[in-house]
Amino acid sequence: MSSLEEQIRGDVLQALPSLPTETLTLLLEKLISCGVESKEDLQYVREEDISELLRPIQCRKILSAWKAREPHSRQSSPVIELLIPKLTNKPHSIQHPKKFHIQHPKTSHVLHHLA
Repeated sequence: MSSLEEQIRGDVLQALPSLPTETLTLLLEKLISCGVESKEDLQYVREEDISELLRPIQCRKILSAWKAREPHSRQSSPVIELLIPKLTNKPHSIQHPKKFHIQHPKTSHVLHHLA
């Protein structure tokens, strides 16, 4: 058994501890054949992918457990931290202009009538 299969096996048994060994083996084979290449890929598995092996509630339990896990790539992203300003108690010092000019031939005619 590969290390990926062992990791997935642990996740499956955590969500469905009473799953029979034979069903577990078939489920692992099915997940690998569907294209699961890492634990993070489990979040993309759909109910219809595993419904032939598990009962509906079992499917929902396991999918819920996999989706609840936060993938490693989302834990701390410098790009997201740069895009989302940090909340502080300081008032914002940004001054927005009262008037501005849009230089576009199609909108200037319409805007002049609205002003």
